[in-house]
Amino acid sequence: MDVRWEGFENSTVADAVNEGVRKAYLNPDNVLRASVLDDPLFGRRNTRDNTPAVIHTELVQGAEVEVTVAAKGGGQRETSRSL
Repeated sequence: MDVRWEGFENSTVADAVNEGVRKAYLNPDNVLRASVLDDPLFGRRNTRDNTPAVIHTELVQGAEVEVTVAAKGGGQRETSRSL
């Protein structure tokens, strides 16, 4: 709750996460398969960049942010990092 975000003018944390996911999956060195569907019920169109990301947030006391990433597509690797 004591974290200050910079660079999020007119956007949300979800916007920033989705932009990071988009850049990672569109990177030519990415070996993971993009498999997220835009409208899984009707359109079933692959977004080709794995967005929108599944994002879970929880506000807690303190001045740190912990981010856990589970990169999906053609395999999974999980990384946890405190910032």
